[in-house]
Amino acid sequence: MRLKIVILFLLVSGALAAQFIPNKGQWPGQILHRAEVAGGVMFFEQDRLTYNFIHPEDAEKMHGHAARITEQDSLMRYHAFQMIFKNSNEGCIKESIGASDDKYNYFLGSDPKKWASNLSSYQNVKYSNLYQGIDF
Repeated sequence: MRLKIVILFLLVSGALAAQFIPNKGQWPGQILHRAEVAGGVMFFEQDRLTYNFIHPEDAEKMHGHAARITEQDSLMRYHAFQMIFKNSNEGCIKESIGASDDKYNYFLGSDPKKWASNLSSYQNVKYSNLYQGIDF
């Protein structure tokens, strides 16, 4: 129980200043929104949140543009945690709230079907009626 509370705190506190980007085909289909947060990335899915942490030392070494990256240096340590909304309302409504003027473009790979451009970011994501009478 204590671990769940700590993870929830990290998720919420890391997301406060995040920009939430909707998935318009640039990421796997189960992802509804993505947000870069302190120490990693958070994915909002239908019935869960997934938080991927990257080890700080590994993140730092990948930003050393002048340094030559060896095969050993390219190994990255990640840790993923999920908060699953067990027995949640499958029909709950997910909405993006607070559109910003910022725009994002994703041209990932060579398949134009997986590209998305001119995407707005949002200040928040709301799951309405996640459980009977409960919003998240």
